[in-house]
Amino acid sequence: MNNFNKIILGTAQIASSYGLNNETIFNFSEKANIIHQAFKIGIRTIDTAIAYEKSEIVLGRIGIKNWNIITKIPTFKNQKSEMRIWVKKEIDKSMHRLKIRKLEALLFHNSDQVREIDKKDLYFEVKKIQDEGFINKIGFSIYNIEQAEFLIDNFDFQILQIPYNIFDRRFEEEVFLKKCREKNIEIHVRSIFLQGLLLMNLNKIPVKFKKWDNLFQKWHSFLNENKINALDACLSSVLYNDNFNKIIIGIDNINQLEEISLSIQNLKILKIPEYLSSNDLDLINPQNWNTI
Repeated sequence: MNNFNKIILGTAQIASSYGLNNETIFNFSEKANIIHQAFKIGIRTIDTAIAYEKSEIVLGRIGIKNWNIITKIPTFKNQKSEMRIWVKKEIDKSMHRLKIRKLEALLFHNSDQVREIDKKDLYFEVKKIQDEGFINKIGFSIYNIEQAEFLIDNFDFQILQIPYNIFDRRFEEEVFLKKCREKNIEIHVRSIFLQGLLLMNLNKIPVKFKKWDNLFQKWHSFLNENKINALDACLSSVLYNDNFNKIIIGIDNINQLEEISLSIQNLKILKIPEYLSSNDLDLINPQNWNTI
């Protein structure tokens, strides 16, 4: 199996810092080098978002015509703007910044919007653009199972982007996975390092996570017992999981890309014990971290 085919290059941080471990200062030449080297090793898909306007501009400057591009449409807020015009304009501006003529996929950044009575037509406007040939696939970026079930039951789409990592395994529910298989929905996984938290040494973990000391101790004991580093374990948990079609990995610098590339080439199958998972949303959902 060519594991590089499963990798999607996340670009939330290509024009700015993102995640707990990122102290990278923007350097256009290095960002361009990351894109070019990633392509050389076999990665062919980039994940970005219309909300990351600067990132899309940087990607356009670098040149990504040979890549498959997945972007996300933001929350529709302007009630005075006609929805159809707004959708078309946002997609056109995105492709203009990226300097491409077609998207591999367009995902809804705020999937809950299509549940609102006056916003559900957002989906149908995007579907029309897909039918016109400007988008190959459409889908949703989601945060929980309940969102997934509603979307699967009410809409026709091709991709779900979900959070998943060693601690957060909510989406391993068989009912959810079976529905995705039956409807040929691809599952794309993000946050596999939990914004870098899973890669940190025990003595580097921020004090606010002290509440979960016991879980972090178990995680590092597991690594030591299996003689494996955190990066390899996190990658193995998703790349050898047949339930997932694609894995999104953000890269801060060229050294990280080389490290991840080497890890993927030498990766071994590893069984992750259930005791390492958590359902505590204050830990596994980074959106809650500012409140702990």
